[in-house]
Parts: sequence; C-alpha cells; structure tokens
Amino acid sequence: MLWDLNRLEFLRELSTGPPISCARINDVTGNIAVCRSNMVCLYTLNGTLLLERPVCEQSDDNVLSCAFYEGVGNEWLERELFFTGHRKGLVNVSDRFGAHCLLCFTNYSY
Repeated sequence: MLWDLNRLEFLRELSTGPPISCARINDVTGNIAVCRSNMVCLYTLNGTLLLERPVCEQSDDNVLSCAFYEGVGNEWLERELFFTGHRKGLVNVSDRFGAHCLLCFTNYSY
C-alpha cells in the first residue's frame, strides 16, 4: 500500500503475491522495487508495473536485500543500476529495468 505521508491518506495498492522480502524506492525516479522470493517487480511512482522477472539462478534462492544506485544525475555513469543481494554473498548488478544482469559477484572463501 502506498500512503501520502503529508496528507495521511491512502493512495493506492500494488499487486499482491508472495510475502515481500525487501522493497526500495528510487529517490531520483520514484520507481518502486519490490522483491518477493526470487522475483523482482518494478513499479512506477503511480503503481504501474514496469517489470516482473526472476533474478535468482536457482529456484530455491531468495532476494535478501536490494538497492538502487542513484547517482545518475550527477555522476559519470549514465545507467540506473539495481543491486540484489542473495545467500552465500552473491550480489547481482542489473541495468535500469533489470532486463540485463551486468555483473554477478560471489563470495569466495579460500
């Protein structure tokens, strides 16, 4: 559910599904990322679904954390990046709408 904290009133409800493991709002664009199980859903500020896709390589894996890179307006990087954190130190870095996984970092122990 989205609330207007200035007016203290209900605005809209995003689609339902499995329990939410994490969610983030991009301070630059207003896009809302909601992570459920192994899926990431990206919504506009108005609640329109932009993207829904799995981001985990294994079906039993879950998204444990997520974050936007918000330096688009004043940094050299022209892409919006989205990070997801998984079990065993795995981090996925995706482009603006999560359409392409750009990098995948894993935690190696020697």
